[in-house]
Amino acid sequence: MEFYLYLITIGVIVIVAAYQIWSRMKARIIRGIHNFRFPKNKGDHQWRFLKGSSSYFCYFCHREIQSGFMNGSVCSICGMYCHSFCSRRITSKCKFIHADHIHKPVFQHQWIEGNLPLEAFCANCNATCGDPEFAFEGMRCLWCQRTVHKGCLEQISQECDCGKLASMILNPSEIKYEKIVTNMTRFKKNLGSVVKKSIEKMKRFRKKQNGGSSNSGKKATDGNEEPSVTEKWTFACEEKKVPVVACVNSKSGGLKGEEVLASFYKYLNPLQVVSVIHEGLGALNKFKDFPKWRIVVAGGDGTIASVLNYVYDTLKPKYYPEVSLIPLGTGNDLSQVLGWGKTISDTDVYDYLLNLEGRSMMTLLDRWKVTLTYQRQEKVWQGLKREAKVKTVVESSYMYNYLGLGIDAKITKDFHTLREQYPSLFSSRLLNKFIYSQAGTRELIMGACRNMHQKIKLFCNDKEIALPYIEGLTVINITSQAGGTDYWGNHLPEIRGFSHQSISDQVIEAVGVSGTLHIGQCMIGLDGGLRLCQGNSIRIQVDPKQNVPIQIDGEPLMKQDGIATIDIKFDQQVKMTKQVMSNATAMEKKCYDVISWAREKNHITEEQARIIENELAKKFNT
Repeated sequence: MEFYLYLITIGVIVIVAAYQIWSRMKARIIRGIHNFRFPKNKGDHQWRFLKGSSSYFCYFCHREIQSGFMNGSVCSICGMYCHSFCSRRITSKCKFIHADHIHKPVFQHQWIEGNLPLEAFCANCNATCGDPEFAFEGMRCLWCQRTVHKGCLEQISQECDCGKLASMILNPSEIKYEKIVTNMTRFKKNLGSVVKKSIEKMKRFRKKQNGGSSNSGKKATDGNEEPSVTEKWTFACEEKKVPVVACVNSKSGGLKGEEVLASFYKYLNPLQVVSVIHEGLGALNKFKDFPKWRIVVAGGDGTIASVLNYVYDTLKPKYYPEVSLIPLGTGNDLSQVLGWGKTISDTDVYDYLLNLEGRSMMTLLDRWKVTLTYQRQEKVWQGLKREAKVKTVVESSYMYNYLGLGIDAKITKDFHTLREQYPSLFSSRLLNKFIYSQAGTRELIMGACRNMHQKIKLFCNDKEIALPYIEGLTVINITSQAGGTDYWGNHLPEIRGFSHQSISDQVIEAVGVSGTLHIGQCMIGLDGGLRLCQGNSIRIQVDPKQNVPIQIDGEPLMKQDGIATIDIKFDQQVKMTKQVMSNATAMEKKCYDVISWAREKNHITEEQARIIENELAKKFNT
């Protein structure tokens, strides 16, 4: 009996120890994924668990990685594969970032061996080097993406030109990083006194515990200040180079967001890739004084609005970059208007970057300021009595796509609330649309937004607009809403008093819908929205006692009670990038290229260039 108890005790100890080792290994790997900061982790790998059943070989032990949960890991930056337990033993550096990582005067290839695709061919002998039987005979450059046999390595030039994407990539030799530490002298001077004070404080504490008296009121700081660290990035690249900075929301598009993030790491300098979730948009500050650059936003409409607001309100760079899109959200309306499609079919961004270089052009997008005025009752003390007073609160935000009141905003709010409560349900774009349709069906039965025309008043250019029966009102700036629906009906002939929409004409439109069935008819093209007005400014008066749902660019407004007025006025125009699909747009691209050339050569001022671009946008959109 004692022997069996002994075996059970040993078994329990082994299980607990194995669980502790597994937990620590898992936490260490996950910690490496989420705590990526360039200055602190210079050249460090960023491991994530390997998904799928493809055959890969470990970089460290050269053994095959068996498929299974947490068996394998892959570096999101350089694409190195290894066993999860081997990742801690790898000492080779990851993809270089700045000049401190390079110890040679000429920028050379940075090779990584093994796990090449089957279609990989040697740059020297043109023979295949992606055969799994010779997994570590092939090598790939992390910058130009060339592949070569180990035996052919000495027969090719060691200088790297970064391949076809050289004009977009900041290679490490062009980047200098400097860490500036201040208050260090005072910190070192006071360090000894701080240690002495800490020891004295511990002695007083022990004396007090033993019943003695102590002077606990004294402080041990002695004016000490910790050193502050600031970062300085210096770029020295060619004038013709226009680097791309990618802002990726890894949570968008289910699992596609992480794959797109890893793809940008593969082709660009890690400094040029910003994870919106893990790093934040503050990582864009290092490009504030760059002479010319562009931004690629991979995410939904909410991510796009956040990046644009940060660039134009907080960053305010020397050169305002053009912003292009990769659709990863549910609706992706702005992406469809600019020609980048409803969704992405391939998470590899190589072809996208090539199209961005040769088949894209700059266009302007109107930006509208939305001012919300709240009237809320608050009870305040007046002498000995507590009286209710109306408090006016004013908040402002910006709109790029649309603003909705009523039924569509109610559906958006229910969808957003469910996504916050159960994030695991929203793993794919198709499932998101299904849940969105279910919220619309429930609203059809409940009818919480009926008689919306009696709860609001609409003014366009300071003139009141008579409203028909509607359950939803939408103020639109672009020609797409709800995943590609054209409520304004731009494909129809022009109606007297109304013209076709444009994203850069400084004119905004308002349409109404009579219910959920009307929305469904508009989405399948059987009907259009009710055209209400078209003008330069719109004002909506709302009964403060009514709880009217509101959403801006697909994001619901959670504080909806007490809204009295909504003022929408033109603010400015932002630079976007649209895809060129025809000869007409190719000619338009050439016109904008000439304007960019004149601006760079100082033949025209920035203000003159903006005026010419606005006129061109109006002419090409008519």
